[in-house]
Amino acid sequence: MTGGHGNDTSQIHRLLHSTQKLTSLTLQLPECYLEGCRIKGLTYDYHFPSLEDFSSVGWVESSSGLADFLLRHSSIRRLSLFIEGDMDDDVEIALIALPNLRALALDGSGTLQLLSQLLSSSASRHIKHLRLERWITNYMPVLASAGQSLHCLELSTHLVQEWREDVNALSLMKLLRPLPQLLEFTLYCHTGTKYYGDTETTQGVQRASLDFHDLVS
Repeated sequence: MTGGHGNDTSQIHRLLHSTQKLTSLTLQLPECYLEGCRIKGLTYDYHFPSLEDFSSVGWVESSSGLADFLLRHSSIRRLSLFIEGDMDDDVEIALIALPNLRALALDGSGTLQLLSQLLSSSASRHIKHLRLERWITNYMPVLASAGQSLHCLELSTHLVQEWREDVNALSLMKLLRPLPQLLEFTLYCHTGTKYYGDTETTQGVQRASLDFHDLVS
C-alpha cells in the first residue's frame, strides 16, 4: 500500500479492517518532514491473526500505536521498519512482543533505542537475519550483547571513506567476534562517485572502493 501524501486514513482504515486474512503487509507511507504531506491519523489499530511479514516505510505519527500493533501480532516472523518520526523518543517494545521474529531490517538512523529493545537479551526472540541501513558505530555494543542467535548480518553505510574513519577493520573484528553463530556477513558502501544520485553531494569526496584491509586487520 503506497502513496497518500496529505490524505486522511479513512480509506486505509476501511480497507485494512476488511482484510483479516493477510499474511504479508507493507505500508509505504510518505517520507515527509512537512506536516501537510504526512498521512493523518494512522493508528495501527488493526489485527491480522496470520500476519508473518510486516514492513512500514515512511513517516510514523504514533510510535505507541505501532508498538501496540507489534504486540498484537505474535505471528510476525519478518519485520522491516524504515521509518521517519520520533520513534526513538518514546517507543517501547514489550519484552513479550514478537516471540517468533526471525528476520529484522531497520533504518539505522536514530533508532538506537528501538534496536536495543528488539535485540534485548531479556526477550525471547531468536533473530537469525539482521539488516541495518545507515549503520553507525553506536550500534556495535548492542549487537555484541544481543547477537547470539544471528546467522546473517548485513550492514549498509554511506561512503567507503566514512567506514574507514568511523569503523575500520579492527572495530569490525570486535563486532563479529561475539557472534558465534554468524555464517554470513555483508557490507554495502558507496564508492563516492555517486551518492543517492546527487553528484553535488560528492564534491571534494575522494573515490574509494572497499578492499581486503577494510575488512581484515
